[in-house]
Amino acid sequence: MKGYASLTKNFNEKIRPKYYHQVVKNYEIASAHIYGGDNLAVLMDDYRIAETLVRREDRLKLTIPVCKDYFKNFTNGIVYTLLANGLLQPSTQTITNKDGTTEEIVTPAKVEIIAPEETKRYAFQEMNLWDFFRKVVAVKMLLDPNGILVIMPSGKGLTDISVAIDLKLWYVPFKNIHVLSSDEIIFKFQGFYYYVSTREYRRFILRGNKVETDSWYYPHWLDYPVWTALGGVVADFDAMETNDTDYSETEDQLFMFESFISHAFEKATLAVRVFTDVEIMRQVHTHPYIEIESKPCSGCNGQGCKGRELDFADSCECPDRSGEIKPSLPIGSVLYRQRSPFRDEKEVSKPLLTFTAPDTSAIEWQGKYLEKCKADVKESLNLYRSDQMQSGVAKQLDDNPRQLAIAEIAANLYELMRITLQWITDLRKISQEKIEIKLPEEWRVRL
Repeated sequence: MKGYASLTKNFNEKIRPKYYHQVVKNYEIASAHIYGGDNLAVLMDDYRIAETLVRREDRLKLTIPVCKDYFKNFTNGIVYTLLANGLLQPSTQTITNKDGTTEEIVTPAKVEIIAPEETKRYAFQEMNLWDFFRKVVAVKMLLDPNGILVIMPSGKGLTDISVAIDLKLWYVPFKNIHVLSSDEIIFKFQGFYYYVSTREYRRFILRGNKVETDSWYYPHWLDYPVWTALGGVVADFDAMETNDTDYSETEDQLFMFESFISHAFEKATLAVRVFTDVEIMRQVHTHPYIEIESKPCSGCNGQGCKGRELDFADSCECPDRSGEIKPSLPIGSVLYRQRSPFRDEKEVSKPLLTFTAPDTSAIEWQGKYLEKCKADVKESLNLYRSDQMQSGVAKQLDDNPRQLAIAEIAANLYELMRITLQWITDLRKISQEKIEIKLPEEWRVRL
Protein backbone atom coordinates (compact mmCIF):
# COMPACT_ATOMS: atom_id res chain seq x y z
CA MET A 1 0.00 0.00 0.00
CA LYS A 2 1.47 3.34 -1.04
CA GLY A 3 -0.88 5.38 1.12
CA TYR A 4 -2.88 8.55 0.67
CA ALA A 5 0.03 10.99 1.08
CA SER A 6 2.20 9.19 -1.47
CA LEU A 7 -0.52 8.82 -4.11
CA THR A 8 -1.75 12.41 -3.87
CA LYS A 9 1.68 14.08 -3.66
CA ASN A 10 2.05 14.30 -7.43
CA PHE A 11 -1.51 13.42 -8.41
CA ASN A 12 -2.88 14.65 -11.73
CA GLU A 13 -5.86 13.80 -13.90
CA LYS A 14 -3.75 11.94 -16.46
CA ILE A 15 -2.96 9.14 -14.02
CA ARG A 16 -4.88 6.09 -15.23
CA PRO A 17 -4.85 2.31 -14.64
CA LYS A 18 -3.16 0.09 -17.18
CA TYR A 19 -5.29 -0.76 -20.25
CA TYR A 20 -7.47 2.26 -19.43
CA HIS A 21 -8.05 3.44 -22.99
CA GLN A 22 -8.85 -0.02 -24.36
CA VAL A 23 -11.30 -0.71 -21.54
CA VAL A 24 -13.00 2.67 -22.03
CA LYS A 25 -13.30 2.02 -25.77
CA ASN A 26 -15.00 -1.30 -25.03
CA TYR A 27 -17.37 0.57 -22.72
CA GLU A 28 -18.17 3.14 -25.42
CA ILE A 29 -18.90 0.39 -27.95
CA ALA A 30 -21.28 -1.29 -25.50
CA SER A 31 -22.92 2.09 -24.75
CA ALA A 32 -23.41 2.71 -28.46
CA HIS A 33 -25.42 -0.49 -28.83
CA ILE A 34 -27.42 -0.15 -25.62
CA TYR A 35 -28.01 3.63 -25.58
CA GLY A 36 -27.12 4.90 -29.06
CA GLY A 37 -26.28 8.62 -29.17
CA ASP A 38 -22.87 10.17 -29.79
CA ASN A 39 -20.99 6.98 -28.99
CA LEU A 40 -22.17 5.49 -32.30
CA ALA A 41 -19.21 7.23 -33.92
CA VAL A 42 -16.82 4.80 -32.23
CA LEU A 43 -18.34 1.96 -34.25
CA MET A 44 -16.96 3.52 -37.43
CA ASP A 45 -13.33 3.61 -36.24
CA ASP A 46 -11.07 1.67 -38.62
CA TYR A 47 -13.97 1.03 -41.00
CA ARG A 48 -13.89 2.21 -44.60
CA ILE A 49 -10.80 4.24 -43.74
CA ALA A 50 -10.25 5.07 -47.41
CA GLU A 51 -13.53 6.99 -47.59
CA THR A 52 -13.49 10.76 -47.81
CA LEU A 53 -14.34 12.78 -44.72
CA VAL A 54 -17.57 13.90 -46.41
CA ARG A 55 -18.69 10.33 -46.98
CA ARG A 56 -17.66 9.43 -43.42
CA GLU A 57 -19.86 12.22 -42.06
CA ASP A 58 -22.73 10.97 -44.20
CA ARG A 59 -22.21 7.46 -42.81
CA LEU A 60 -22.33 8.75 -39.22
CA LYS A 61 -25.59 10.59 -39.93
CA LEU A 62 -27.10 7.30 -41.11
CA THR A 63 -25.88 5.28 -38.11
CA ILE A 64 -28.43 3.91 -35.65
CA PRO A 65 -28.16 1.09 -33.05
CA VAL A 66 -29.96 -1.50 -35.18
CA CYS A 67 -29.78 -4.20 -32.46
CA LYS A 68 -30.80 -1.98 -29.54
CA ASP A 69 -34.08 -3.83 -29.01
CA TYR A 70 -32.27 -7.17 -28.72
CA PHE A 71 -30.01 -5.83 -25.96
CA LYS A 72 -32.96 -4.19 -24.24
CA ASN A 73 -34.95 -7.44 -24.24
CA PHE A 74 -31.95 -9.42 -23.00
CA THR A 75 -31.17 -6.92 -20.21
CA ASN A 76 -34.79 -6.72 -19.10
CA GLY A 77 -34.91 -10.51 -19.05
CA ILE A 78 -31.83 -10.62 -16.82
CA VAL A 79 -33.19 -7.98 -14.46
CA TYR A 80 -36.64 -9.46 -14.00
CA THR A 81 -35.50 -13.08 -14.07
CA LEU A 82 -32.54 -13.01 -11.71
CA LEU A 83 -33.93 -10.53 -9.22
CA ALA A 84 -37.42 -12.00 -8.94
CA ASN A 85 -37.53 -15.41 -7.29
CA GLY A 86 -41.00 -16.10 -8.61
CA LEU A 87 -39.61 -16.58 -12.12
CA LEU A 88 -37.34 -19.45 -11.16
CA GLN A 89 -38.48 -22.88 -12.23
CA PRO A 90 -38.71 -25.42 -9.39
CA SER A 91 -36.86 -28.69 -9.88
CA THR A 92 -38.82 -31.94 -9.89
CA GLN A 93 -37.32 -35.25 -8.77
CA THR A 94 -39.09 -38.62 -9.15
CA ILE A 95 -38.37 -41.21 -6.41
CA THR A 96 -39.46 -44.83 -6.14
CA ASN A 97 -40.85 -46.03 -2.82
CA LYS A 98 -40.26 -49.50 -1.32
CA ASP A 99 -43.76 -50.60 -2.35
CA GLY A 100 -42.95 -49.80 -5.98
CA THR A 101 -44.98 -46.62 -6.15
CA THR A 102 -43.40 -43.41 -7.40
CA GLU A 103 -43.83 -39.89 -6.30
CA GLU A 104 -42.49 -36.53 -7.39
CA ILE A 105 -40.71 -34.24 -4.99
CA VAL A 106 -40.76 -30.59 -6.01
CA THR A 107 -37.92 -28.45 -4.66
CA PRO A 108 -38.65 -24.72 -4.76
CA ALA A 109 -36.02 -22.87 -6.77
CA LYS A 110 -35.43 -19.90 -4.52
CA VAL A 111 -32.43 -17.73 -3.82
CA GLU A 112 -31.73 -18.08 -0.10
CA ILE A 113 -30.00 -15.15 1.61
CA ILE A 114 -28.38 -16.10 4.91
CA ALA A 115 -27.67 -12.87 6.78
CA PRO A 116 -28.68 -11.15 10.05
CA GLU A 117 -32.21 -9.79 9.95
CA GLU A 118 -30.90 -6.33 10.81
CA THR A 119 -28.61 -6.44 7.78
CA LYS A 120 -31.44 -7.49 5.46
CA ARG A 121 -33.79 -4.90 6.90
CA TYR A 122 -31.27 -2.09 6.43
CA ALA A 123 -30.22 -3.28 2.97
CA PHE A 124 -33.59 -4.01 1.42
CA GLN A 125 -35.77 -1.47 3.21
CA GLU A 126 -33.61 1.56 3.99
CA MET A 127 -31.05 1.23 1.18
CA ASN A 128 -33.57 -0.27 -1.26
CA LEU A 129 -30.94 -2.69 -2.50
CA TRP A 130 -33.26 -4.70 -4.75
CA ASP A 131 -34.17 -1.59 -6.70
CA PHE A 132 -30.54 -0.49 -7.03
CA PHE A 133 -29.50 -3.90 -8.35
CA ARG A 134 -32.40 -3.94 -10.82
CA LYS A 135 -31.90 -0.43 -12.18
CA VAL A 136 -28.13 -0.04 -11.96
CA VAL A 137 -26.02 -3.08 -11.09
CA ALA A 138 -27.52 -5.66 -13.46
CA VAL A 139 -27.37 -3.29 -16.43
CA LYS A 140 -23.96 -1.75 -15.74
CA MET A 141 -22.44 -5.18 -15.10
CA LEU A 142 -23.14 -6.04 -18.76
CA LEU A 143 -22.17 -2.59 -20.01
CA ASP A 144 -19.12 -1.75 -17.88
CA PRO A 145 -17.69 -4.91 -16.25
CA ASN A 146 -14.61 -3.02 -15.05
CA GLY A 147 -16.68 -0.34 -13.36
CA ILE A 148 -16.68 -0.58 -9.60
CA LEU A 149 -19.26 -1.01 -6.88
CA VAL A 150 -18.17 0.83 -3.76
CA ILE A 151 -19.94 1.34 -0.44
CA MET A 152 -19.65 4.84 0.99
CA PRO A 153 -20.24 6.07 4.58
CA SER A 154 -22.39 9.06 5.50
CA GLY A 155 -24.45 10.53 8.33
CA LYS A 156 -23.68 11.21 11.99
CA GLY A 157 -21.60 8.06 12.27
CA LEU A 158 -18.79 9.81 10.39
CA THR A 159 -17.90 11.75 13.55
CA ASP A 160 -19.83 10.00 16.32
CA ILE A 161 -18.63 6.44 16.97
CA SER A 162 -21.66 5.76 19.14
CA VAL A 163 -23.94 6.01 16.08
CA ALA A 164 -24.06 3.33 13.39
CA ILE A 165 -22.74 4.63 10.10
CA ASP A 166 -25.21 5.26 7.28
CA LEU A 167 -24.24 3.71 3.96
CA LYS A 168 -24.73 4.36 0.28
CA LEU A 169 -23.88 2.12 -2.64
CA TRP A 170 -22.22 3.80 -5.61
CA TYR A 171 -21.55 2.61 -9.13
CA VAL A 172 -18.40 4.30 -10.45
CA PRO A 173 -17.71 3.96 -14.21
CA PHE A 174 -14.25 2.67 -15.05
CA LYS A 175 -13.61 5.85 -17.03
CA ASN A 176 -13.73 7.77 -13.70
CA ILE A 177 -11.00 5.67 -12.08
CA HIS A 178 -7.47 7.08 -11.74
CA VAL A 179 -5.64 4.69 -9.40
CA LEU A 180 -6.56 1.04 -8.98
CA SER A 181 -4.79 -1.63 -6.97
CA SER A 182 -5.69 -4.49 -4.66
CA ASP A 183 -5.68 -2.28 -1.56
CA GLU A 184 -6.42 1.32 -2.63
CA ILE A 185 -8.30 3.21 -5.28
CA ILE A 186 -8.80 6.81 -6.38
CA PHE A 187 -11.82 7.81 -8.47
CA LYS A 188 -13.74 10.93 -9.39
CA PHE A 189 -17.38 11.22 -8.42
CA GLN A 190 -19.63 14.30 -8.57
CA GLY A 191 -16.74 16.77 -8.67
CA PHE A 192 -14.66 15.24 -5.86
CA TYR A 193 -11.76 12.78 -5.89
CA TYR A 194 -12.16 9.93 -3.43
CA TYR A 195 -9.35 7.86 -1.97
CA VAL A 196 -10.53 4.54 -0.56
CA SER A 197 -8.21 1.97 0.97
CA THR A 198 -8.61 -1.20 2.99
CA ARG A 199 -8.58 1.00 6.10
CA GLU A 200 -9.97 4.47 5.37
CA TYR A 201 -11.96 6.85 3.20
CA ARG A 202 -10.68 10.32 2.21
CA ARG A 203 -11.73 13.04 -0.19
CA PHE A 204 -9.88 15.84 -2.01
CA ILE A 205 -10.20 18.30 -4.88
CA LEU A 206 -7.79 19.62 -7.50
CA ARG A 207 -7.09 23.31 -8.05
CA GLY A 208 -4.85 23.40 -11.07
CA ASN A 209 -2.12 20.90 -10.20
CA LYS A 210 -2.52 21.36 -6.46
CA VAL A 211 -4.28 18.77 -4.28
CA GLU A 212 -6.47 20.28 -1.56
CA THR A 213 -7.55 17.85 1.15
CA ASP A 214 -11.17 17.95 2.21
CA SER A 215 -12.25 17.54 5.83
CA TRP A 216 -14.41 14.53 4.91
CA TYR A 217 -12.76 11.45 6.35
CA TYR A 218 -13.73 8.08 7.80
CA PRO A 219 -11.50 5.22 9.05
CA HIS A 220 -13.20 1.84 8.74
CA TRP A 221 -10.26 -0.50 9.63
CA LEU A 222 -11.82 -3.56 7.98
CA ASP A 223 -8.52 -4.52 6.34
CA TYR A 224 -10.19 -5.63 3.14
CA PRO A 225 -11.45 -3.74 0.06
CA VAL A 226 -14.83 -2.03 0.32
CA TRP A 227 -15.09 -1.92 -3.46
CA THR A 228 -15.24 -4.53 -6.19
CA ALA A 229 -15.31 -4.69 -9.97
CA LEU A 230 -18.73 -5.47 -11.41
CA GLY A 231 -17.15 -8.44 -13.14
CA GLY A 232 -17.44 -10.40 -16.34
CA VAL A 233 -15.18 -12.66 -18.36
CA VAL A 234 -11.44 -12.20 -17.75
CA ALA A 235 -10.05 -10.30 -20.72
CA ASP A 236 -7.35 -11.44 -23.10
CA PHE A 237 -4.49 -9.20 -21.98
CA ASP A 238 -2.40 -9.97 -25.08
CA ALA A 239 -5.17 -8.52 -27.24
CA MET A 240 -5.62 -5.37 -25.16
CA GLU A 241 -3.88 -2.23 -26.29
CA THR A 242 -2.27 0.34 -24.04
CA ASN A 243 -1.95 4.08 -24.52
CA ASP A 244 1.09 6.18 -23.67
CA THR A 245 -0.84 7.71 -20.76
CA ASP A 246 -1.82 4.31 -19.37
CA TYR A 247 0.40 3.20 -16.58
CA SER A 248 0.01 1.15 -13.45
CA GLU A 249 0.38 2.79 -10.07
CA THR A 250 1.35 -0.51 -8.46
CA GLU A 251 2.79 -3.83 -9.47
CA ASP A 252 -0.44 -5.63 -8.65
CA GLN A 253 -1.77 -7.99 -11.29
CA LEU A 254 -5.37 -6.87 -11.59
CA PHE A 255 -7.77 -8.66 -13.88
CA MET A 256 -9.55 -6.63 -16.51
CA PHE A 257 -12.92 -7.95 -17.65
CA GLU A 258 -14.95 -8.16 -20.81
CA SER A 259 -18.72 -8.19 -20.67
CA PHE A 260 -20.55 -11.50 -20.47
CA ILE A 261 -22.11 -10.46 -23.80
CA SER A 262 -19.02 -8.89 -25.44
CA HIS A 263 -19.34 -11.37 -28.33
CA ALA A 264 -22.80 -9.95 -29.05
CA PHE A 265 -21.43 -6.39 -29.08
CA GLU A 266 -18.85 -7.45 -31.68
CA LYS A 267 -21.53 -8.92 -33.92
CA ALA A 268 -23.76 -5.87 -33.41
CA THR A 269 -20.93 -3.58 -34.52
CA LEU A 270 -20.79 -5.44 -37.81
CA ALA A 271 -24.58 -5.16 -38.15
CA VAL A 272 -24.45 -1.38 -37.67
CA ARG A 273 -21.68 -1.02 -40.23
CA VAL A 274 -23.54 -3.13 -42.77
CA PHE A 275 -26.68 -1.07 -42.10
CA THR A 276 -24.84 2.11 -43.09
CA ASP A 277 -23.57 0.36 -46.24
CA VAL A 278 -27.14 -0.54 -47.13
CA GLU A 279 -28.38 3.02 -46.54
CA ILE A 280 -25.63 4.54 -48.68
CA MET A 281 -26.26 2.04 -51.47
CA ARG A 282 -30.00 2.64 -51.25
CA GLN A 283 -29.52 6.37 -51.64
CA VAL A 284 -27.30 5.88 -54.67
CA HIS A 285 -28.98 2.94 -56.39
CA THR A 286 -32.70 3.22 -55.75
CA HIS A 287 -33.07 6.56 -57.53
CA PRO A 288 -32.48 6.98 -61.26
CA TYR A 289 -29.59 8.90 -62.73
CA ILE A 290 -31.09 11.93 -64.47
CA GLU A 291 -29.47 13.58 -67.48
CA ILE A 292 -30.92 16.93 -68.49
CA GLU A 293 -29.92 19.56 -71.02
CA SER A 294 -29.42 22.96 -69.47
CA LYS A 295 -30.23 26.18 -71.24
CA PRO A 296 -28.56 29.59 -71.46
CA CYS A 297 -29.20 32.15 -68.75
CA SER A 298 -32.02 34.48 -69.74
CA GLY A 299 -30.23 37.40 -68.11
CA CYS A 300 -26.99 37.34 -70.09
CA ASN A 301 -27.65 34.65 -72.73
CA GLY A 302 -24.81 32.50 -71.48
CA GLN A 303 -22.16 35.25 -71.59
CA GLY A 304 -21.86 35.63 -67.81
CA CYS A 305 -23.29 38.55 -65.90
CA LYS A 306 -21.34 41.80 -65.97
CA GLY A 307 -21.97 42.38 -62.28
CA ARG A 308 -24.34 41.83 -59.40
CA GLU A 309 -26.25 45.02 -60.25
CA LEU A 310 -28.12 43.04 -62.87
CA ASP A 311 -30.83 41.28 -60.90
CA PHE A 312 -32.40 38.75 -63.24
CA ALA A 313 -34.58 35.98 -61.84
CA ASP A 314 -32.77 33.36 -63.93
CA SER A 315 -29.39 35.04 -63.82
CA CYS A 316 -26.17 33.10 -63.34
CA GLU A 317 -25.24 35.93 -60.95
CA CYS A 318 -21.48 36.19 -61.52
CA PRO A 319 -18.90 36.02 -64.35
CA ASP A 320 -17.34 32.84 -62.91
CA ARG A 321 -20.38 30.74 -63.78
CA SER A 322 -21.09 29.22 -67.15
CA GLY A 323 -24.31 31.07 -67.50
CA GLU A 324 -26.35 27.87 -67.63
CA ILE A 325 -29.63 27.41 -65.84
CA LYS A 326 -29.50 24.05 -64.04
CA PRO A 327 -32.89 22.95 -62.78
CA SER A 328 -32.85 21.35 -59.35
CA LEU A 329 -34.67 18.03 -59.03
CA PRO A 330 -35.70 16.43 -55.72
CA ILE A 331 -34.20 12.96 -56.09
CA GLY A 332 -31.51 11.11 -57.95
CA SER A 333 -28.10 12.10 -59.26
CA VAL A 334 -28.47 14.84 -61.88
CA LEU A 335 -26.02 15.11 -64.78
CA TYR A 336 -26.21 18.35 -66.76
CA ARG A 337 -25.10 18.75 -70.36
CA GLN A 338 -24.78 21.96 -72.30
CA ARG A 339 -26.36 22.23 -75.71
CA SER A 340 -23.64 22.06 -78.35
CA PRO A 341 -23.50 25.17 -80.58
CA PHE A 342 -22.19 23.00 -83.44
CA ARG A 343 -25.10 20.62 -83.44
CA ASP A 344 -26.99 20.33 -86.71
CA GLU A 345 -30.55 21.34 -85.96
CA LYS A 346 -31.81 18.82 -88.51
CA GLU A 347 -30.17 15.81 -86.85
CA VAL A 348 -31.99 13.82 -84.24
CA SER A 349 -30.85 15.09 -80.85
CA LYS A 350 -30.83 13.36 -77.50
CA PRO A 351 -33.97 13.90 -75.44
CA LEU A 352 -33.88 16.95 -73.20
CA LEU A 353 -34.41 14.66 -70.18
CA THR A 354 -33.36 11.01 -69.76
CA PHE A 355 -33.59 8.60 -66.81
CA THR A 356 -31.24 5.67 -66.20
CA ALA A 357 -32.22 3.11 -63.55
CA PRO A 358 -29.20 1.67 -61.69
CA ASP A 359 -28.78 -2.00 -60.86
CA THR A 360 -30.28 -2.70 -57.41
CA SER A 361 -29.24 -6.33 -57.02
CA ALA A 362 -26.40 -5.37 -54.67
CA ILE A 363 -28.89 -3.70 -52.31
CA GLU A 364 -30.94 -6.87 -52.13
CA TRP A 365 -27.84 -8.92 -51.29
CA GLN A 366 -26.68 -6.43 -48.65
CA GLY A 367 -30.17 -6.36 -47.17
CA LYS A 368 -30.10 -10.15 -46.72
CA TYR A 369 -26.63 -9.93 -45.20
CA LEU A 370 -27.86 -7.30 -42.73
CA GLU A 371 -30.68 -9.59 -41.61
CA LYS A 372 -28.14 -12.40 -41.13
CA CYS A 373 -25.96 -10.10 -39.00
CA LYS A 374 -28.94 -9.15 -36.84
CA ALA A 375 -29.92 -12.81 -36.49
CA ASP A 376 -26.35 -13.59 -35.35
CA VAL A 377 -26.68 -10.97 -32.60
CA LYS A 378 -30.02 -12.39 -31.53
CA GLU A 379 -28.61 -15.90 -31.43
CA SER A 380 -25.53 -14.82 -29.47
CA LEU A 381 -27.87 -13.37 -26.83
CA ASN A 382 -29.74 -16.68 -26.76
CA LEU A 383 -32.94 -14.94 -27.84
CA TYR A 384 -33.46 -17.15 -30.89
CA ARG A 385 -36.47 -19.44 -30.75
CA SER A 386 -37.30 -22.17 -33.23
CA ASP A 387 -40.60 -21.61 -35.03
CA GLN A 388 -41.06 -25.35 -35.52
CA MET A 389 -43.17 -27.64 -33.36
CA GLN A 390 -41.00 -29.23 -30.65
CA SER A 391 -41.43 -31.66 -27.79
CA GLY A 392 -40.82 -30.53 -24.24
CA VAL A 393 -37.45 -32.34 -24.16
CA ALA A 394 -36.35 -30.73 -27.42
CA LYS A 395 -37.32 -27.29 -26.16
CA GLN A 396 -35.34 -27.86 -23.00
CA LEU A 397 -32.26 -28.96 -24.93
CA ASP A 398 -32.48 -25.95 -27.23
CA ASP A 399 -32.82 -23.70 -24.18
CA ASN A 400 -29.74 -25.07 -22.39
CA PRO A 401 -27.32 -22.43 -23.78
CA ARG A 402 -29.58 -19.66 -22.46
CA GLN A 403 -29.85 -21.34 -19.06
CA LEU A 404 -26.07 -21.73 -18.80
CA ALA A 405 -25.51 -18.09 -19.76
CA ILE A 406 -28.08 -16.91 -17.22
CA ALA A 407 -26.57 -19.12 -14.52
CA GLU A 408 -23.14 -17.56 -15.09
CA ILE A 409 -24.53 -14.03 -14.90
CA ALA A 410 -26.66 -14.95 -11.88
CA ALA A 411 -23.66 -16.28 -9.98
CA ASN A 412 -21.78 -13.02 -10.54
CA LEU A 413 -24.77 -10.82 -9.75
CA TYR A 414 -25.57 -12.54 -6.45
CA GLU A 415 -21.89 -12.58 -5.49
CA LEU A 416 -21.98 -8.79 -5.78
CA MET A 417 -25.02 -8.76 -3.52
CA ARG A 418 -23.32 -11.07 -1.01
CA ILE A 419 -20.29 -8.77 -0.89
CA THR A 420 -22.56 -5.76 -0.42
CA LEU A 421 -24.40 -7.38 2.47
CA GLN A 422 -21.07 -8.27 4.08
CA TRP A 423 -19.97 -4.63 3.83
CA ILE A 424 -23.19 -3.52 5.51
CA THR A 425 -22.83 -6.10 8.29
CA ASP A 426 -19.21 -5.17 9.00
CA LEU A 427 -19.37 -1.39 8.61
CA ARG A 428 -22.46 -1.11 10.82
CA LYS A 429 -20.90 -3.61 13.26
CA ILE A 430 -24.02 -5.77 13.27
CA SER A 431 -22.28 -9.11 13.83
CA GLN A 432 -19.26 -11.25 12.96
CA GLU A 433 -21.40 -13.49 10.77
CA LYS A 434 -20.26 -14.39 7.27
CA ILE A 435 -22.97 -13.72 4.72
CA GLU A 436 -24.07 -16.49 2.37
CA ILE A 437 -26.36 -16.54 -0.62
CA LYS A 438 -27.41 -19.99 -1.75
CA LEU A 439 -28.48 -20.35 -5.35
CA PRO A 440 -30.55 -23.25 -6.67
CA GLU A 441 -28.44 -26.28 -7.55
CA GLU A 442 -30.02 -26.36 -11.00
CA TRP A 443 -30.57 -22.82 -12.09
CA ARG A 444 -33.38 -22.76 -14.61
CA VAL A 445 -35.73 -20.01 -15.54
CA ARG A 446 -39.13 -20.47 -17.07
CA LEU A 447 -39.39 -20.62 -20.85
